[in-house]
Amino acid sequence: MQKKFLNDLNEQIPHIVVGGKPLASLCVLSFNRPTYLHQTIASLKENTRYPYELIVVEDGSYVEENADFLWKLYKAKTISSLILNPGKNQGVGSSINKAFHVAHGKYLIKLDSDLEYTPGWLEKTVNIMETFPEIGCLGLFSYHYPPARWQDLLIRYETRGDITIQVASDQVGSTMCIPRAVYEEFGDFIQGSYAFGADYMKKMEIKKGGYWIALPPADKDLVHNVGFGLDKTSLLWKNEEVKVSKVPLIFPKDDK
Repeated sequence: MQKKFLNDLNEQIPHIVVGGKPLASLCVLSFNRPTYLHQTIASLKENTRYPYELIVVEDGSYVEENADFLWKLYKAKTISSLILNPGKNQGVGSSINKAFHVAHGKYLIKLDSDLEYTPGWLEKTVNIMETFPEIGCLGLFSYHYPPARWQDLLIRYETRGDITIQVASDQVGSTMCIPRAVYEEFGDFIQGSYAFGADYMKKMEIKKGGYWIALPPADKDLVHNVGFGLDKTSLLWKNEEVKVSKVPLIFPKDDK
């Protein structure tokens, strides 16, 4: 995992800061369902104004459309880093680890590729994390159906200033914001062919370590889930190499 970052004075810092704000690393996991992938990237770009880098892991989709689409975005410098696995799908845990290992931000945010984003969602996410340092894993939306109904998972509400959160026993793993320091403390997600096990086990480990699992209030979801129901970070795609830069491509750009 990248750990040595320098500021403008050549001093070592624990993460990248942009305009006095801690950088957020958005890590999107792509597998099949290209229509959802197109929608989620468009929604993210439209509704995100807080400084972020965008890392996408394409994990062996059966259709080439995903990789072709992401490759075009990468070449156009619309995404910061692209990690391609053109072979067998390696699972959620492996994809999260690959993305987090190349991230530069204070907050590492795992995102599925079937989400729609609300305006200002990332500012609100960072504000929650900065206000409640006890949070080890923050979900970004409440799930309303068994077996993970938010009402069944709610432990209590916590309020500081004008920010209220739910402290929960668990949250759906489609979105997970984890502080870099917490990831460094607890280490990598398990790797394998688990559909849900990798993120669940890591959340339970973090909670057992004394951190909170949390959500925004159920009526203030930050994102909406619209489709729920080889260990390398530099690979060849159609004979061209996808490189992971040590200098992040940060958005939004100054001209926007």
